[in-house]
This record gives sequence, structure tokens and C-alpha cells, in this order.
Amino acid sequence: MHIVIGLGNTGSQIVKLAASSQKLSDTKFYAVDSVTSSIDMKTLTNVTPLPIVSDENTGSGRVRERGAEMMKMHLGTTEFTTLIRECDASSLPVIVISSSAGGTGSGAIVPLCKQLLKDVPNITLIPIIVVPAMDDPIAYHMNTTDLFTELGEVGITSYVVFRNKSRTSNYTEINQEVVTAIEILQGKWYEGTTVDSIDDSDRKNLFGTPGRLIVVKAEAANAGYLKRMITEKVINGNQPWVDPGNNFGMLAFSLKSAFAKDDIDTVFDDVRTRCIGRLDEYKDIVASDTQTMIATCVISGLPNVPMKDVDLDQFHVASGMSDGLTKSKRPSFMNRNNTVSSKNPVSKINGIDVRNN
Repeated sequence: MHIVIGLGNTGSQIVKLAASSQKLSDTKFYAVDSVTSSIDMKTLTNVTPLPIVSDENTGSGRVRERGAEMMKMHLGTTEFTTLIRECDASSLPVIVISSSAGGTGSGAIVPLCKQLLKDVPNITLIPIIVVPAMDDPIAYHMNTTDLFTELGEVGITSYVVFRNKSRTSNYTEINQEVVTAIEILQGKWYEGTTVDSIDDSDRKNLFGTPGRLIVVKAEAANAGYLKRMITEKVINGNQPWVDPGNNFGMLAFSLKSAFAKDDIDTVFDDVRTRCIGRLDEYKDIVASDTQTMIATCVISGLPNVPMKDVDLDQFHVASGMSDGLTKSKRPSFMNRNNTVSSKNPVSKINGIDVRNN
């Protein structure tokens, strides 16, 4: 059994989508959120909701500290101790998913990862983080910087990053790519052959290489087009490419085609040339008469994605209502001291009760 945990709204929406994947039928999904409406009744048979509502207020208001506190308050509950016990017995890797920009997922994922690393010493734990577009609001990027700092401090070494597209609220493409990445990380696209195959020990070595992972899949009708597609997804896809330079890394390629043994070097040639520090390379080569060629690629040991440097000194709080103003002065003959002739409120005018009208 595999375990996938979605945190916050983004993580919850992705696990709901992943629960419909036939390749992930042996996966147990959890959705952790401070807003219970993230999980509707239709998904309860596929996804186990773990609400972390801790007071009369729902949500976190993009305050990561609140998300972290809510998670800490619930880690000792029966539901979470059961989750941690299941992670201890699960197949590798345990995957946790969250946006970095919000408050609930971005705050809750750190204490959860810390607890998992403490209670399950041999765990292979891979966070998948969805980061904001570079032109998103400042608070999104401050939360992102803080999240990555804290995950590094608790001991996370391997992780996957997707970056949202600019100026859109349609996350369908990225959410689906995250689901595909989960399938690849779990080895669901590796079939195992006598030619060359990728097993659990290979994947453990791959995931144990410190650094960021890029995980992609492409399909095409011929090797030349497939080569362009897989290279494009690596270099210009939703998982930002950063030149690894002399970083140590590992590669895992899979190819399913009629002439997979002959085509695999062609398909992945451009990717190889960009990873000069690769320590090892794993291949899953499946000969099949299928008309569509299917390739997957995992690269480990990559640097982190660029972060937006937010300089708060260039901004300031808006002026108050009275800032820069002084009260008006009027001529002395404009008597403004005795503005009401009577000290007692008038109850009736021309016989009409004004208090009740």
C-alpha cells in the first residue's frame, strides 16, 4: 500500500483527482485541511478527510503559523497516530502535497514532515510543493521562502516543485501533472522486463540523492517527436529547470515502444547531455507493438527553483485617515460652540413621536 497526503486546499484537490487514477488503486489518500468543504461526500470512499479545525474560525487566512499550530494540536490524535503507523508500513515513497503560498498546507506540512521523520526513521518522504507564479502577491512568496527554509531545517532532502502559471486560476494542467508524477514516483509506469528494468532498490537510490526531482511523462508516435516532447517537458515545463552544473544526480528513464531497446538512447539523448554529474542511470525498457510510444523521465540532484526576492523596505503602510491633515479654522462670527439649543432630546415634533419613526 502507498500513502499520499494532501494538505490545504491545493493538496486536497490534487488527492481527490489522484484518487480517480486506476494506476493508483492501491494508494490510500488523506486530505488534511482546516476547511472541511474541501472534501465532498462523493470522494469519501476514496479519500480519508482529516480536518484540523481548531477553533470557531475556519481556514488560516494565509497565516502559516496558524496552519502549523493547528497541525501540532492534532498530531497526537488517534487519526494522525494511525496515519503515521500506516506510513511506517507503506511502500516507498510517502508523498505529501501542498501549495507553498497558503497558510494551512504551507504551515501544516512542516510539523507533519518533522513527526514522520522522527517516528518513521527509514521513511522515504517526498514533498511535492506547488509554488506561486513569479508575479503573484508578495505574501505568497514570503510564505514560500519560509516553507522551504523550514522543510530544510527538519531534514527534507528530496522534493518536487511545480510552479503555477502566471495570471490564471485554472490549475487543471498542473494538478494532472502532479498526479502523473505520483504515478511515476510510485513506479506505476515501470513494467519490468528481461531487457532492463527499474526496481524498488533503484528508486530508493534515486530518491536518496539530495536535491530536487523533476518527474515527467510524454507520449508520441515516433522517437524523434518523443525526444522533443520529453526534452521540452524537462527544460520548459511546469517543473522549473535549473542547470545542475556539477551536482551529483541520478537519472531514471522508461520507454515503451516497438523498438524500445533501439530508441531509448535517441529519446533521452538531450536530457543526458544536460546532466553531466550523473552518478547512475536506471532504465525500464519495454518492447511493445503499441502505436503510441510512452516515455517517463526522473532526474534527481537538481538545485532548488529560483525564489522571488522580496525587499519589504521599498514598501510602506498606507497613510492613516488623519495623516497630514489639521482641523479647519473658521471665522469667529461662525458660532460653533452652541450647536444644539437644548440639552434634552426632543421626543415629539408637531405632536409626532420621532423616537419611534
